[in-house]
Amino acid sequence: MPSMCLTCGKAILQKRGKVRHKWYCGDQCSKACWSWSIRLTPDYRKKSRAKKKLGSQPTAADYESYCDCCKPRGPRHDLDSAMTACNRIIRSSPKNALAHLSRGFIKWRKGNQKGAGADLDTAIRLDPKIAAVKLSREFGDSRRADQTITDCNKAIRKKPRDAFAYGYRAFVWRNRDWDRAIADYTSAIELKPNYAAAYRGRGLVRRRKGDLVGAIADYDKAIELNPLYWYSERGEIKEEQGNLQGAIADYMKALNHNPHSPATYTLRGRAQFSNGNFRGAIADCNKAIKQNLKFAWAYFWRGVAKHAKGDLDGAIADYDKAIELKPREAAAYEARGESKRAKGDGVGVEEDFTYAKKLQRP
Repeated sequence: MPSMCLTCGKAILQKRGKVRHKWYCGDQCSKACWSWSIRLTPDYRKKSRAKKKLGSQPTAADYESYCDCCKPRGPRHDLDSAMTACNRIIRSSPKNALAHLSRGFIKWRKGNQKGAGADLDTAIRLDPKIAAVKLSREFGDSRRADQTITDCNKAIRKKPRDAFAYGYRAFVWRNRDWDRAIADYTSAIELKPNYAAAYRGRGLVRRRKGDLVGAIADYDKAIELNPLYWYSERGEIKEEQGNLQGAIADYMKALNHNPHSPATYTLRGRAQFSNGNFRGAIADCNKAIKQNLKFAWAYFWRGVAKHAKGDLDGAIADYDKAIELKPREAAAYEARGESKRAKGDGVGVEEDFTYAKKLQRP
């Protein structure tokens, strides 16, 4: 039986030791998702040639990147189609922990808490470590994160040279203790120099600490080792450094791998705006909205670009939509207040700024 693509659920065929996607066209699945859908199938482990070509099995941080690029996108990737894909994968591979985990998250978002609980329990039974990490991120369950750290500590005592144990533990520490996370990622890299996800994780933490130069260096190495991911994240760091052309170039590379990402189009639009290209910013935000009509930040940045071009009515309309989708986002109220001020609407300005300050209170 052929394996299933984790993005669209279509069959992945095996022929003469090579793995390929029969229907891959760049429309249903991005290249990044296509590669990972191969990696995450049981048949992948049986094919020595494919394994040599694609590398080792994914780690916790790699799963996170996979899930980030495969989240439902636009009308073709709604929750129902994602659920259908997960069902197909589970029928084909009943012990696929990630598929049960993903289906559990989808059921939770659809309001089926009982069904979600059953799938999440199955995922925990099949792969306790990855499930604990993902659940702690999704639901803020610190107890599961504590258990993950305890498990990793035991694993490291038994096998002090287990790079992945350090990687798992760093994955949890990075939301709690940045210094410990960097130390664990560094240990993982020393034990496994080609551990791309560890470089990415350390770069992410260094960015949070304000070490942008160190973060860029880590992302450069991570992308060198795994050229499918993390261009958008590196682009954001370059944007923070003021390197707008470098950021735009990275966003373009990210879109080459995943042309259906509303977040990446919006990020490129933001960089275009900062670079003075208001028309390009609006065009990118239009593309983001085409991919996902409910992506609030695309409306927000399109509104910012329209304001800069003098289209105040258009800007206010976009801010209205952004607020409808994210009613507790203070930045949208402040931006709408500025547009209303430019139109001479004093009452509207006062209302928006007052409410923005209310939302910013701790």
